[in-house]
Amino acid sequence: MIETFVTGRREKPTISQIVGQVKSALTHNILTKEEIMQILGEVEQGIKGGAIAPMSSGKEERYNQVKEAIENLLRKM
Repeated sequence: MIETFVTGRREKPTISQIVGQVKSALTHNILTKEEIMQILGEVEQGIKGGAIAPMSSGKEERYNQVKEAIENLLRKM
């Protein structure tokens, strides 16, 4: 799901592409909280399983910050 959600094709998306799509979906109320949480779970599994393009340690830290911020935002909604 992540590949087609982010790029429309079956390719490895970057963290920036994923974060951009999730932010857009949140801002425009395209996805529900549950769907966004599912996407975050899939992203985490994709990182661990190699389905998502590899990240440097700085990008991984940034991803964790963004994930935490999205989760906090969803709790407040």
